[in-house]
Amino acid sequence: MARGTTRTPHGLDERLPLTRFVLDGRLPLDNNAAERQQRPIALGRKNWLFVASEDGGTWAADLLTVFQTCRLQHLDAIEYLTRTMPALIAGDVDPMTITPMAYAQTSRAG
Repeated sequence: MARGTTRTPHGLDERLPLTRFVLDGRLPLDNNAAERQQRPIALGRKNWLFVASEDGGTWAADLLTVFQTCRLQHLDAIEYLTRTMPALIAGDVDPMTITPMAYAQTSRAG
């Protein structure tokens, strides 16, 4: 180490992010909520090992993302898709206005 330079001991520069929950009581101590959200996908991974093609895998990942987002917004995913897909396919609507979050806000407002 060069004379006159300072160096943070290994690990100390990572201490603040790792202890941020102590400073903000709103932050959870663990990541259980995120783990629970991923559990259905992890359990199904063995069953979904083969999805026919790379495009099929991308399609499945997109669909699972929509289903999980609907779940987080307390929406019935099938009802959401039934109501939004016709307009989306026809190109009559901006996709950003019918995301599950936007759809939930609109549904609850009116």
